[in-house]
Amino acid sequence: MWPAAVCSATIWVRSRIAKLVVAEHGVFAEFETNLRRERQAEGITAAKHRGVYRGRPPKIDMDAIKRLISKGLSPTEIARTLNVSRGTVYKAKALM
Repeated sequence: MWPAAVCSATIWVRSRIAKLVVAEHGVFAEFETNLRRERQAEGITAAKHRGVYRGRPPKIDMDAIKRLISKGLSPTEIARTLNVSRGTVYKAKALM
């Protein structure tokens, strides 16, 4: 038989009952994970309704990027000026 590692302890799964116990632990762990995910999603939804959960503030200053593009600056120059990556500039340009 192969050993099953549970919480850094090795359990030899030789009998059917031992296999059942290990399988039950897996089922309960999955059940708890699903409950936690549901509670987390409910909490995020409630926070969004209260206006508390907004996520990370955007680093992109769209007006500054538009202004610098209209001046004819390259994405690299814009990125250096605004202290953002070129990918951020390209992403903002695509959103315009």
